[in-house]
Amino acid sequence: MDLLTPLTLMMTVLALVLLLLISRNGWLRGRLDEWWLDLGLRRLLDARHYFLFSHVTLPGGQGSTQIDYLVVSPFGLFVVDVRNLHGWIFGGADKKLWTLQHGREKQRFQNPVEQHQLQLATLQSLLGLQEDQIHLAVVFVGRCSFKSDVPDNIIKGGVTAYIKRYQQECLSQAQMTRVINAIEQHRLESTPQQEQLQLARLEHWRQQVDVTPAPMPAAAVLASVPPHESEATVGITPVCPQCGSPMILRVSQNGTNRGNRFWRCSAYPQCRSVISNIS
Repeated sequence: MDLLTPLTLMMTVLALVLLLLISRNGWLRGRLDEWWLDLGLRRLLDARHYFLFSHVTLPGGQGSTQIDYLVVSPFGLFVVDVRNLHGWIFGGADKKLWTLQHGREKQRFQNPVEQHQLQLATLQSLLGLQEDQIHLAVVFVGRCSFKSDVPDNIIKGGVTAYIKRYQQECLSQAQMTRVINAIEQHRLESTPQQEQLQLARLEHWRQQVDVTPAPMPAAAVLASVPPHESEATVGITPVCPQCGSPMILRVSQNGTNRGNRFWRCSAYPQCRSVISNIS
């Protein structure tokens, strides 16, 4: 008992020191806020209705566009941009430039809503969605605060409450499946770890909402798709000829096959079955 008391005291002091460092350090505070935001998106959104993509890079314009989070739901596609800033923020819906002030230092940055207009237009074209089916949320984390009125989709802290405010359905289950498949098809530069996590989420979501199509041989799927349409567009998913798992439509990013589409087993790397030469 005598040994536990000093140890408990030491742990308490260390915890208080850590909290003090986090409260005083804007960057650490922002990183902690980012972790809480990520945890909230994963834990507080019902997996039967919301499908989460994190850290997605999609082709857009002359290059690519990076998105912190995409949430696909019956209530639309939510595009979440996270910004870790330290200081006072001055701006407004009608201001083209906003100001971040920290002490005597001032930094100008573009109105975040206007800044994302090109990105939202790219998503509409890439995913086949209408403007009212996509909802933007810009979330500021860290030791920052708004010093002027900002639009409703500019948020300090968590974003799940904002997402749950939308209750008017605008996407059917078939449309959600098409959008999810299209994001999987077009996303760039995902690491093997991110890819495995995303495949696990995709399979879990399909089980939750019971939207997995009846098994079809891959050859039958390819034969059933009109030449002018992609498999992701029509929402048909073949099963792996080796293990029977659903297959995922991918686009080659490297080598001589760059840009070519192919089906890969969702059980990868345990199963490495691939169907290539998709026109």
